[in-house]
Amino acid sequence: MKRFFKHFGLLFLILLGAQTCAHAGQIYFTSSGKIQRANADGTNVETLVDSSGGYWDIALDVSNEKMYWTASTGGAAGGKILIANLDGTQTEELLAGLSGPGGIALDLSADRMYWTEKTDENIRSANFDGTDIREVVSTSYLWAPEYIALDIASEKVYWTGFTGSGHAVRSANLDGSQVENLVTGLGWAMGIALDLENEKIYWADSERGFSKIQRANLDGTEVEDILVDLNSPRGIALDLDSGQLYWAEQDTGSIWRANLDGTGSEAIVYGLVGPQGIAFIPEPNSLVCLASSGICVLGYIFRRRQQKKCLAHIA
Repeated sequence: MKRFFKHFGLLFLILLGAQTCAHAGQIYFTSSGKIQRANADGTNVETLVDSSGGYWDIALDVSNEKMYWTASTGGAAGGKILIANLDGTQTEELLAGLSGPGGIALDLSADRMYWTEKTDENIRSANFDGTDIREVVSTSYLWAPEYIALDIASEKVYWTGFTGSGHAVRSANLDGSQVENLVTGLGWAMGIALDLENEKIYWADSERGFSKIQRANLDGTEVEDILVDLNSPRGIALDLDSGQLYWAEQDTGSIWRANLDGTGSEAIVYGLVGPQGIAFIPEPNSLVCLASSGICVLGYIFRRRQQKKCLAHIA
């Protein structure tokens, strides 16, 4: 019986070390005044923040268990950036008085957030606490920028928006120089996401009647349709480990997913009001899971040896 309890205790600690590896990723998404999350398959939908105002885009700092999102509450300067824990607690306002904040992205290596302001036609950045606001790309190069993505290693920012003659996917250096139109002739370019490993850009074209999700090389070449005949897709997010993309569909009030090549598309969350932004937390890496379990086992062995030393000393 003692041997049973000894091994049961060891098994319990191994399972405890691996408990964070049991889920298969989560999606976070914004809708009208709500921040919600669900499992990667759309099950277990939870409302984390429920308030008034139009919530737009969302970005996650998983290591610090924080989420950031943009909100437009009406008026020319009624925009905000808010922060909360990943479970929705401790919500606070970081910035107010913004002009139509839209997309938001995080530079986790420098603790800075980047966002677009559609009405004021700017891309700006600030520290995670809202201090040190800087202009990244000025109004002289922008017309209603929408969503945003970062390639920190290459010091690049990518965004969707208007060019003065039509919608496009655009890029610039993080110092605002070398503004480029990468893909032009789009209907209404919205959500954007980067697959840096494979050097691809994904974006949503939300033009009614012609809505689609497309991708291209990072330099804008080799444009291809991934999904067509959609219903006003907005924010998109990638799960590169599982080879899937997620998107929010405003007109149908739903969250969808598909393989990166567009096959196997399915709606996984229904009944939302105007979903806009979406972000993905991947499943923990198997090596991390193994390390967590190993640490628990080593801790268990160390504790047992210490107990034996103490007993020997007492004897």
